Parts: sequence; structure tokens; C-alpha cells
Amino acid sequence: MKEIMQEHSGAAENVPGISRRKFLTYAGGIAGAGMLIASCSKNDDNTPAPDGTVDVGGNDKGVLNYFYALEQMQAYFYRKVCDNFYQNLSQYEYKAFQSIRDHEITHREFLKNLLGTSAIRELEFDFGSVDFISRTSVLNTARAIEDISVAAYNGGMHLFTTPSFVVATSKIASVEARHCSLIHDLLTFNNFSEGTDANGTDPNKGPAEVVAATSMYFKTKISVNNLPTT
Repeated sequence: MKEIMQEHSGAAENVPGISRRKFLTYAGGIAGAGMLIASCSKNDDNTPAPDGTVDVGGNDKGVLNYFYALEQMQAYFYRKVCDNFYQNLSQYEYKAFQSIRDHEITHREFLKNLLGTSAIRELEFDFGSVDFISRTSVLNTARAIEDISVAAYNGGMHLFTTPSFVVATSKIASVEARHCSLIHDLLTFNNFSEGTDANGTDPNKGPAEVVAATSMYFKTKISVNNLPTT
């Protein structure tokens, strides 16, 4: 699990331990493959509906916005965890959660910068159901979030028509899978592979299923109705 403590430790945000230079290096390294969000339609409208729901859009831009919404959620959750750590936190858990927080902020900012003016707005979240001073409550929520995040990337990357977007998001997905393994191991020692099938493969879920499974955390509701389905 040492890689989790080291990889992608930068983000464009004033959080202890985060380097803007490292973030830009990470983002530039992925984006250097010729990924241009301008190739997606600029006519898609992310204006909130009358009920406040934000549509992520369609085509590749919509898929990126879908992942961006999930990364916003994760970054928000882990910042809440790190702002007020639960009781009897071990030094290992302290470092692990700070690293995961930094990774999620990096992922969020990378996708935001990749999308540019096509990015949906910053969303609002509600984790009122979580007792942040309870280790059990925090870890169970983290497990649910990481499980659905891994399944979301597995079930969403094939929707891209631009190969370089698949490359970029698969790099993020690999980090999310390591987060998932770590959280499972913190809950039950040596249980890092829980949730995989007999071949060691993680599950995959489509956008509609993922949005339904995470809706309790989204104060700002999102719609994925215009995403491609194949």
C-alpha cells in the first residue's frame, strides 16, 4: 500500500502536503497525449434545470463531467474526514486518509482543467448521515464510495470515443482501485480483494446505476440521461 502514500501527491489547492508543481506535472503528463476537450461539442448546455438538477451533458464531454461529479463528491468527503478525524485514529490511518484526500483533489482538478469551460459547476453535497467521529461510520462510507467509484470507471470508460480519454481515466481508475483495497483492508485486515469476482475482476456499473447509488450524498442532483449508452 506504500504507493498510495506517494503517487499523485499534488493538487492545485492549498491543502497541507500538496504541491501545485506536482499536480501540473501529473496533469500535463496525461494531457500530453493530445487530449483536446474542444473536440467535444461546445453546444451542450449544463444549465441547471428548474429543480436545480445539473445535466452532465452528452458525448465525451458528458462522460468526463460524470467522472468529474464523482471526483467532486470524493474530494468533499475526504476533506470532511481530514478536517475532523475520528477518535483513536492510528498514525497509519492519518497518513492514508490525507493521501487519499490529496489524490481525490488531484483527480477533481485534473478533470476540471481538462474540461475547461465545458465543466459543470461546483456541486453541493450532504454527508449528514455520516458520523465523522466514528471510525466505523467513516470507513463504511469510504468503502461504499470507493466501491461505487471503481465500478463507475469500469462501467463508464467504454463510453468514450476518444482513446486518450480512456488512457487518462484508466490512470485515475487504477488509483481508485488502490484506495478501495486499502479501505477494505482497514475494515478487515487482509480483506483487500473483497468485492472482486473469482478472476479478481472488479464490478462495473453504468452511470444511471451509479447516480442512483450515490444520490443520498448529492445535495445538487445530477442527470446522466444524455450520456451515450454504448
